Order: sequence, then structure tokens, then C-alpha cells
Amino acid sequence: SMYWLCTYFWRADNISDMPTNSDMSGGANIVHASESRLGFGYSFASNLSSRWSCGILDEACERFDIDEKQRFDNALQELDPSDPKVTWIQARRELSERTGRNECRLYTARIYTDDKFAMVVGVKRAKRFLR
Repeated sequence: SMYWLCTYFWRADNISDMPTNSDMSGGANIVHASESRLGFGYSFASNLSSRWSCGILDEACERFDIDEKQRFDNALQELDPSDPKVTWIQARRELSERTGRNECRLYTARIYTDDKFAMVVGVKRAKRFLR
């Protein structure tokens, strides 16, 4: 059986209302979570890999967003205020305020299980993204 691949056990000593199973844990609080996804039953760890992959990609995008924000800030200082790039940056930042997401991006990246996808505007930006 592969059901052990879709469950998690961990010690949760800081959770006071969890039951203690002293026979197995030596008195420590053990938390058990059984994984299912989308209501279709067990996924046998594929969702764990997906979440791990998404986490890695999210971290990479957060770091890239920091670099891109600095570059957009520099562009706003260097460009003429009538330049269409300034208008685009300002409009995208205003949209970001409304949506709560970073809408001022010239790239996108997604992953599902092991299928990765990235689209980047410009060769220099693509090289920075791949670093």
C-alpha cells in the first residue's frame, strides 16, 4: 500500500489542546494529517511535489520581483515623465494597489507538478530570470 506517502506526522508540543499518545510519542503531541486533493481521493504525494515546486518558484519570483521593482524605480527617475514607459509603470502599480498582486511585471512563471512555464520580455531580463 502507498497510503503512507500521503500522510504527515509531526510533533506539535506547542499545541496544548492536542491529544497526547504517550505509547507512540513518549508524551509528545503528535499531529497527523491525511492528504486528499480536489475531493478525488488520495494523490500519493504528487500534490506534495507540486506544492514544493510551487514554493520554489514563488520564492524565485519574489526575489525577481525585488530586482524588477528596483529597475522600474530607476526607470521612473531616469525617463522623461511623458515617456509611455512611465505611464505604463504607473498604471500597473496603481492596478497592483487595487488587486493586491504585483501587476507591474514583464514576466510570468507557473508550474504544475513537473511542467514549468515562463515567459519573459527581453533577452537581458530572461538571462536575469534564469540566474
